[in-house]
Amino acid sequence: MSVVLENASSDLRLSTSKIETYQKKGYIILKDFITHEISKDLLYALIKILKKYNPLFPGDLLKCSSWDDPKLTDELISFRSKEPQLFGIFYDALQNSTILQALFTQYDLINVVGQLLDDDEKTISSTGHMLRIDVPKDTRNILAWHQDSAYYIQNQASENGCVVLLPLVDLFPENGTLKLLEGSQNESTLEHKLGSSNSEHTSEKFEVPESIVNKYSEIDLYANKGDL
Repeated sequence: MSVVLENASSDLRLSTSKIETYQKKGYIILKDFITHEISKDLLYALIKILKKYNPLFPGDLLKCSSWDDPKLTDELISFRSKEPQLFGIFYDALQNSTILQALFTQYDLINVVGQLLDDDEKTISSTGHMLRIDVPKDTRNILAWHQDSAYYIQNQASENGCVVLLPLVDLFPENGTLKLLEGSQNESTLEHKLGSSNSEHTSEKFEVPESIVNKYSEIDLYANKGDL
């Protein structure tokens, strides 16, 4: 299902064959890339920011140490349901937190991206850093098949960029893994149609034609927390 590379802490140099695999399939996985310390710091930031904007936040959750904590999950779902405006402010503050920016701009990650794009790591731009908080069974922000380059148009050509996913919990189909169309990155930049939306707090949707989607095999990207 997935292409597994060496542990990031022991070998950051990607072999030619693995870079070719990335170019052919459109994805690769590095195991155990994110350290426990970084994940712990990011969880701490989420909880502190959540407490700031949620007046009913339970104090015992300040000691929460797991992204999978059911009480934290319930609190996030409840806050989003009861206070959508405040939740939006909390969400924006979280996306712009310094710890989240640091996670996506750490040297090891930029080094790997430079190898995959065959570019000087010192010239790489990084944008769209986001910590997703998806509520179970909520379909408002589910996207149809699309190219991420339609949302982040800094590049003139989609092949000049890549998407980085850093799971903080184990990913599998039952809890909402990322889906890919293997090899579809070779389509380059497609013409996109902006889908309509009838509700507030809903993501923009730039969809691609079904004729393109039907050419490729759909893959569920299994990954463990800490992978890249």
